[in-house]
Amino acid sequence: MENIVAQLLQSNNRKLYFYSNLNKNNSNESMEIDFLIKINNKICPIEVKSSKRYTYNSLNKFKEKFRGKVGQAIILHTKDLRIEKDIFFLPLYMAGLL
Repeated sequence: MENIVAQLLQSNNRKLYFYSNLNKNNSNESMEIDFLIKINNKICPIEVKSSKRYTYNSLNKFKEKFRGKVGQAIILHTKDLRIEKDIFFLPLYMAGLL
């Protein structure tokens, strides 16, 4: 699923980046973000979730660590569009619109 999202984002001329911080000594420090794109001079983290049940701890950690530099956080998933707090939950097919 991440490859499909990468192709959709790339087709809109988005430069794709990811973030990974794996800390074997402290799992609370570990985080991985699938995609980072730039929108309005802010870093927008994107997580891709293909299962029905999921967590997004890494996304929350990333937003906290880079507060002030992070724009809109986005989760692309298999469900309907919704907004919770400061996270947009978008259906996967909307990746091509970012």
